[in-house]
Amino acid sequence: MLPVFRYETLDSTNLEARRIWEEEKGSEKGFYVAAQTQTAGKGRMGRKWASPPGGLWVTLARPIDPDPRRYQGVSLAAGLAASLAVEKTTKLLCKVKWPNDLLADGRKLCGILCEMILGPPAPVLLVGVGINANFHASLLGQELLHPATTLLDRTRKETDLEKLLANLAGELETALARVDEEGLAPFIPPLEERLAYLGEVVEIRLPRGDSRMGIFKGVDSQGRALLKTALGPEAFLTGDLLPP
Repeated sequence: MLPVFRYETLDSTNLEARRIWEEEKGSEKGFYVAAQTQTAGKGRMGRKWASPPGGLWVTLARPIDPDPRRYQGVSLAAGLAASLAVEKTTKLLCKVKWPNDLLADGRKLCGILCEMILGPPAPVLLVGVGINANFHASLLGQELLHPATTLLDRTRKETDLEKLLANLAGELETALARVDEEGLAPFIPPLEERLAYLGEVVEIRLPRGDSRMGIFKGVDSQGRALLKTALGPEAFLTGDLLPP
């Protein structure tokens, strides 16, 4: 496991990982940043991520190939790794919701934020993982795109966060080493066993404000969501996938 920088409180583990990387204070092979709480946790598209005490709030900073196309859809590989880590730690089965969440019993358990920084000092991938663990979902408030849950709500007992972090690190580091060599393609079969809403009618809300309805047919090697719509097959690189 790579070194871990630990904090009681941070604005954001992704932001701190970037600061450490840019100041060249971390391992050249990569490192983790973990915090007990975040005051400005980040989600996709600038959304806030609530981070009360009791969750696993962590970011992996890892050097990467300078060609960012190799890492397109990497949040799905990270999501698969996180789902395996949760299952290994708690026996709880999770679904991967395109493009970057985990669902347990249809509710959001985990969010993943991947950011590529091309330098200086060198290209790095930041993989931020937030797992709602040892608190109740009521602490997260109501202003959520998707109903939330926690490990405590689902398993009725507290999770060993150090064990969860160790399992997450093992799965993430293995997955990203494979992404380095082969991209997302080898992850598609195991992802299809865990994709939320596969084969169901869904809505994809696009960043520009419009949306599409169709049958969710899976993902491709670029990490795009594949929909069978009234207009024919369509592929989407970004957006929010929701049940109708």
